[in-house]
Amino acid sequence: MPVVKAFVLPSLLSLAPSEFDAFGSAVGQVCLDVLRASPHQIQVMVIPAHALRGEPIYVEVNFRGNTYRDADVVQQFMSDLEVVIHDTFKTVPRIRCFSEDQAALHARN
Repeated sequence: MPVVKAFVLPSLLSLAPSEFDAFGSAVGQVCLDVLRASPHQIQVMVIPAHALRGEPIYVEVNFRGNTYRDADVVQQFMSDLEVVIHDTFKTVPRIRCFSEDQAALHARN
């Protein structure tokens, strides 16, 4: 964790494989730099979505809550993530972040 899921209109997914790789790397770097995530626990997914209303890109981010990841850190993370998404897809996303209580989180692999 963190898990970054970007739901993207199919019309915006005409990127070259290298552009998807660069996007994944840039998102991962934001997770490392701002959230101080463990490199092996970062998940980044781009999911084609047929949005019927709202923005062309909707992003959900789940991460383990801790004392470091306060509101200011999460705001910085969302700002940096927005820049990466805008640079890649040329649109402003809707971003939602969810801090998971570590005591209530059960995970494998």
